[in-house]
Amino acid sequence: MSEAGVPNSDLRGLVLATIEKLRAKLLDLTMGNRLLNFKPSEKSKSHVRIIDEVPEILFEKLESRKELEFVWIEEPDLEPADERTHEFLEGVKDAKKADHLYLEQLEKLGKRASRRQLSNAERGLRDRVRESLGMNPRVKQSVSDRARDLGFDPSYDLPRPSEHPSRGHSDSKIQTLLYRETMEAKLSAIRESDKTLLDDAGVNALYAAFGAIEWYESSDSDIPVFAPLLFVPVEIHRVLDEGVYRYVLAARDDDIETNQAFGELIKETHSLELPAWNPEGSLPEYFEEVERLLESQRRWRLRRWVTVGLFTFAKMAMYRDLDTRRWSMD
Repeated sequence: MSEAGVPNSDLRGLVLATIEKLRAKLLDLTMGNRLLNFKPSEKSKSHVRIIDEVPEILFEKLESRKELEFVWIEEPDLEPADERTHEFLEGVKDAKKADHLYLEQLEKLGKRASRRQLSNAERGLRDRVRESLGMNPRVKQSVSDRARDLGFDPSYDLPRPSEHPSRGHSDSKIQTLLYRETMEAKLSAIRESDKTLLDDAGVNALYAAFGAIEWYESSDSDIPVFAPLLFVPVEIHRVLDEGVYRYVLAARDDDIETNQAFGELIKETHSLELPAWNPEGSLPEYFEEVERLLESQRRWRLRRWVTVGLFTFAKMAMYRDLDTRRWSMD
C-alpha cells in the first residue's frame, strides 16, 4: 500500500498508462514526418544525393574512418562548335557593348558576382546573338546528359557491388549530380544548418542515409512514398586547399540508426518487424534482411539510394527511452 492509500499495483498501472500516453504523443506517424515521407529535391538545401557509387563500398569506407571528398560534374563548354566562327565572335564582342539586358544584368550582379552568374549572363547574350544571326537555337544539355557524356551514371538507384569495382568506385571521392557552384552552395548550407542545430539544440542531425524503402499508404494508392532506411552519423569538413575550399565527408563517432519511425508504422499497420541493425553485421546483410521483409508487400521495394542530409531523431530517442518494456521494474 502506498502512503496515499492507493495500492502499489494500481499506482504502478496508472504511472505506466500515463507514460504510454505521453510516449504516443512523441510518435509522428503522419505523412508530415520526413522519416516516413522523404521527398528528394535537387532544390533542397537540407540534403544532397549521391550518384555512380556503390553503397556497400561507401559504407565500408565510412566505417573504416576514411574521408571522402565531394566532387561535382564539370560544366559543358560555354562555346559550342558553331560559336567559334569569326562572324559569331564579332557579334558577341559588339553585343557586350550594346545589349541592354546583358549590361543591366552585369550592373545588378555587381563586383561580387560569382563565376556561374557571369557565365549565365554571357550565355543568355550568346543565345540572343545566335537568334540575331539566324542560327539554329542551341541544344541545351541537362546535368544528367552532361554526366553521361563524362562517363557517369546519373541514376540515383546505385549499382550493386561487382567482383572488380571500377577505379571511380574505390577512390576517395563521393560523386554528386551537381555543377560545382551548386554543389558548394548546398554543402555549405547543410554544414551551417548542422552547426546551428548543434549549437542551439545540442542535436547532431547530419547523416548519410543508406537505402530507402519505396512504399504505399494503401493497396489502391498509386503514389509511392519513400522512407530512408539506415542512418550513418557523419560530418562535413570544409578544407581550404591552395585558395579553394574542398568539402569532405567523414563518419561521426555515434551509433548507426535505423528508421524507427518507419519500423513503428509498419508494426502498427502491417504487423511487420523492421530488422534491427547489428553492429557486428554488414550493409549487404542488412539490405538482404530488409528485402526479404518487403517480399510480403506487393509493390514495396528497397531503393539503393545514398543521401547525405539533415535528419532528426530526438523525439524517436525519447520514444524509445520511454518504452516501459525495456525498464527493470524490480
